Amino acid sequence: MIYDFSPGNAQFFKKFDQKIYFQGYDTNNGRALWQSDGTADNTFLFKDTDSRNDYIGTIGTGSAILNNTFYFIASDENSAGEIWKTDGTDAGTVKVTNFINERVTTLTTAGNSIYFLIKKEDDKLEVWKTDGTDSGTVLVKEISSIWNTPTFEGQCNNIFIFSIQPANTSDSRVWRSDGTSAGTFPVTEQMDGNGSGLVGGSGGTSILTQFIEYNNKLYFASRHFLFETDGTLENTKKVATVRNPLVGSLVHYDDVIAVDGNLYLMFVSLKNFTNSTGSIEILKFNTINNSIVPVYKQQIDKYFSASNLTKIGNSLVFTISNATEGTELVSLNLANNVVSNIGELAVLNDLDEFQIPFNTQVSTLKFNENQYFIHGAIDKDDNRKGWIYDSNLKTLENITNLDNVRLPFEFNNYLYYSKDGKFWKYGNNLNTEFFTKDSRLTIYPNPSSNYVKITTTNNETIENVQVFDLNGKLVISKSNSNEINISHLNAGTYFAKIQIDGKWINKKIIKT
Repeated sequence: MIYDFSPGNAQFFKKFDQKIYFQGYDTNNGRALWQSDGTADNTFLFKDTDSRNDYIGTIGTGSAILNNTFYFIASDENSAGEIWKTDGTDAGTVKVTNFINERVTTLTTAGNSIYFLIKKEDDKLEVWKTDGTDSGTVLVKEISSIWNTPTFEGQCNNIFIFSIQPANTSDSRVWRSDGTSAGTFPVTEQMDGNGSGLVGGSGGTSILTQFIEYNNKLYFASRHFLFETDGTLENTKKVATVRNPLVGSLVHYDDVIAVDGNLYLMFVSLKNFTNSTGSIEILKFNTINNSIVPVYKQQIDKYFSASNLTKIGNSLVFTISNATEGTELVSLNLANNVVSNIGELAVLNDLDEFQIPFNTQVSTLKFNENQYFIHGAIDKDDNRKGWIYDSNLKTLENITNLDNVRLPFEFNNYLYYSKDGKFWKYGNNLNTEFFTKDSRLTIYPNPSSNYVKITTTNNETIENVQVFDLNGKLVISKSNSNEINISHLNAGTYFAKIQIDGKWINKKIIKT
């Protein structure tokens, strides 16, 4: 544990200048901006922008970085939310705006400015930009009435790109801005989405999806087509068909990832009153010649937990519905499209039937060279299991200490998260709950400066070896070897986790 914020919690984690900034809580100051370098000794209240001493949130979700300065949204005594900036010092932490009053949720850096959108009471939308100064915070343009809130805010080639739903329509339109009124205009016609879009936990068919910036172009999908833009009107165009225009089925979950000149687009549809059958499909779009081909498709009749796409080695890792209708983590070899099972995350009866948008599905997060945190979906008991997948050892393990964590993220090759009102750092599975000491295994010479060997009394096969430093960081990982090269390690104490006959045994190694 790094810090106990109970009865509050830690949330809205952002990384800037080798530090973590987030909203924390203590009984003396209420909620405020905290800073941490990932250690307990250097985790502290950084700036209390609001004198209230209560549970009401102070820090917003939006943030951006411009010219080595961190911008964030925070409340104070006079406003429910304004833009602030910091250079990492108390003296360099100041308020930028005085008129927003919680009307902004997203900050986007594009070129030399930070852009933000304000929806007015008359439903008109204002495009603003700031360079961090009072004189440099200006209204760029007012746009006619919109419904709901903007569904995408990003950038391409230093141009601010955003998507809105025009009033009295069920469609969306993509706009751009170069920071001038004349340079702020739509680059697409109105079009509808496929139903998988989510904004603030709710969705609808008006939302365009799968926005991804790649090779100086921004790609996104409508209900049936894939589009690309470089931020100009003349180079915004339809480049591929991703869903059959003759089939009206909706998508319940989507994702996209760029790998080696290709985009891989996932579409998950569930069997329901609008879809006669469910399916999961992954398409490969070549960004050079605009060709598109399917690389994976599966029909599904039961609810399972969909996941994001993650590249691990030369494969894509994601979840499917397995033969017993459970949720299986699999890998798709990108060289030959062969699918291999990794492990089952949930059996059929673990999950409730689909009722709400896929906003709490399985997610995979890389936090060091070979290890990935698998954040399970919410099950019927409102629990989320936490798993560690080791891509080197090919092991998938449920870590009970990682069940029901919130807001996991990577920082300096470690996994951090919030749980039970506390801020935690996970190095690796070093708890005695997960492995056992055993006298039949010997490591020698120990201490050693170069190599150590592992012997067993009955000559059992050494299946896997993992070595950790005192912070719990994995420093060596090997399979099917009884010799470990420790010559590159710094002098000190290390812990070895050794697997024989499926059982983990813990031993200490002294490096001289």
